[in-house]
Amino acid sequence: MNALFVFVGINLFLWGWVWVVPVMVVFVNWLPGIARGAAPFPGIVVIKRVDEDKSQTLLHEFKHQEQMKKYSPLAVAVYLGWYYGKGLLLGKKIGELYDANPLEVEAYSSMYKGKKLPKYIKVNSEK
Repeated sequence: MNALFVFVGINLFLWGWVWVVPVMVVFVNWLPGIARGAAPFPGIVVIKRVDEDKSQTLLHEFKHQEQMKKYSPLAVAVYLGWYYGKGLLLGKKIGELYDANPLEVEAYSSMYKGKKLPKYIKVNSEK
């Protein structure tokens, strides 16, 4: 029972975090594979410095932050673990799982809708 309270408490804290704290963007020189950006934690977006079209990548990663607001950070993490774990156990390749992931499909569709970037905090320089 105590573990359940801890789990619910952490989830509520993280969910509140994504609603209250502005997104911080960190620019890095390297990300694994072909990644141009990532939203690894609530309120944090990581963007590769050499990305020519940072605004499109930012829109994509901000959509992931919105998804964390909508579903809760832990719900997104649990879903992704289940989705990729099940797919890999069924013998699917990571690339095809990524392309069919509903959260990624939604994030990619937001990249080209002419949306304005929301306000965010730059933690370091883009260059």
